Formats: sequence, C-alpha cells, structure tokens
Amino acid sequence: MLFRSYEKAALVGMADKVVVRAAAFPPWMAQTHPRVGAIPTLRDSRNPNIEELLRLKPDVLFFWDDPERAARIESYGIAVVSPQPEHRGVASAEEFIARFKEEVDVYGRVFGGRAAERARAWSDYVDRRLGYVRERLAGLPPDQRPRTYYLRGPDALTTHGGEQNISWRSEEHTSELQSH
Repeated sequence: MLFRSYEKAALVGMADKVVVRAAAFPPWMAQTHPRVGAIPTLRDSRNPNIEELLRLKPDVLFFWDDPERAARIESYGIAVVSPQPEHRGVASAEEFIARFKEEVDVYGRVFGGRAAERARAWSDYVDRRLGYVRERLAGLPPDQRPRTYYLRGPDALTTHGGEQNISWRSEEHTSELQSH
C-alpha cells in the first residue's frame, strides 16, 4: 500500500503493490504508469478517512511525518512509515541528495527482497550519474552551464519552488552539485 510517493514504489519495482494513493500526481505519471489512474485515491491525504483505509486493507501506509495522525492510524492496525521526515531543513545539495537516497532506501527496506536491491542499485546509479555530470561541467563557468525548468504540472506554468525540496534541483544550487 502506498500513499505518499507512488513513483518510489515504482522505482523499487513494487508499483503493483499500491492499493491507494494521494489524489494529486504529476501528469507524466499517467503516461509512464497508466495503472496509476485506476488506483483508488483518498480525498484528504493529510487526514485520511480510516474507514476508506480499512476497506482497502493496506499492510503499510507511507505517510507524512505526523506522529499524532500516524498513531491514530496505527491504532487501527495499519503500520505507518514516514520515509521523509519533515521540519528538517536541507542545508546543502549533498544533504538533499543523501536524504533523497535515504527515502528511496526506506521504500526498498519496507518492501524487502528485490526492492531493497533495486533501491541500492538506484542509489549507485545516482552516484555514477552525478559524478559524470560533475566531471563534464567542472571547467564551465556557471553562466555557460545548461539551465533547466522543472515542470510539475498539470500545465506548463506550474512548478515547485521556495521551501520545497525541488529547490535543490534548481539553477541556484547547480554550482553546489558540481563543486562536491
């Protein structure tokens, strides 16, 4: 059962285990994983309806770092895991990368077996790709480096930013990624 990050379950090869998801998801997800549209959603992902959850019979709920609500959900016999602790600022690109890899690792450990292997393989892949990018961009001044725009959807003008973790993928932090 997944709630928070369908894409991480898919990344570790467990998309078919998802029985419920948050209502919002990026539009690309329906293109890459058409099954996502058929998965039931919960109207309020921060305060899920317990009856809905019990009807879907999840084994585990990947949920926000909200101990009070998590305890309430667990009191109904549903295990709760918070793969991404909140209220912890990210101070550097390296910390962002490490925390993102830790989050994927949590999904791998919870699902176990092949999922744990896939999470480790993905983490190794990230390290190799970052090394490749850093090597290629090492001699380029910031104004000559490629620029990107993170499209979140549902339209071309919607993105993440500000205090959200996506800011560590943005241009202002790109130089940090290459300098480590």
